Amino acid sequence: MIRRYINVVLVMLLAFLPILFRAFPSMPLWTLVAASGLIAVIAGGLEYYKGVQPFLDLLEKRTYLYGYACDDPLENLRQHDPSARINVMEVDRALLHRWTKRWSRFRIAYGPSMEGDSDEDLELRLNQGVCGQAVSGQEFVEVDLENPNTPSYDLSLGQQQLTKDLKLILSMPIMKAKRRWRGGVTFTDEVIGVVNIDSKSKDAQQYNARTTVDGKSLLEKQEEELGKIGALCSYIMS
Repeated sequence: MIRRYINVVLVMLLAFLPILFRAFPSMPLWTLVAASGLIAVIAGGLEYYKGVQPFLDLLEKRTYLYGYACDDPLENLRQHDPSARINVMEVDRALLHRWTKRWSRFRIAYGPSMEGDSDEDLELRLNQGVCGQAVSGQEFVEVDLENPNTPSYDLSLGQQQLTKDLKLILSMPIMKAKRRWRGGVTFTDEVIGVVNIDSKSKDAQQYNARTTVDGKSLLEKQEEELGKIGALCSYIMS
């Protein structure tokens, strides 16, 4: 965004300098440059605001829509597990190419339930973590982190320290939605994000497996909810 503002100011400076030079030919050059610069900063700021504000408005709307998708399921889940959290991660598609995929990253797009936790600003590459497994396999992944045989999923020691309190992670890939020319929407095989549920409760996997809700285990219900949330998030992101 800052780069865009600088570019706008430079364009404005080049535009106003010859105008002032023709209007005030006797004015010293440095005075003309200073006057042009001041006008460029003001005009550039206005143009920048007009260009960036719609983007900020879009982010605000997306946050609201993510909340619509996630907040009620989280409230229902916390009736059974008060430590449960939900977050939505977007894939940083600015760098997403086949030859740079290893260095592409997840960006937490929505995660109020993580606020104040050690991992609220956790950064992960596309090949890291349980969410990385969901992306690579393009399928739902459930991992019991209390199992001593659970791998590190390429997390660094620092990342493992930030997530050491987590006992269970469920991750659902979000597939890109594509509008059909005949109407309706279909999902492509391009993963554009993940939605995750995690828990800090001891024996979370066992508890969720044996607890039933509407005739299904809590794990099955969470997988269903993640599928619904993932579909909604696909519409929001795509």
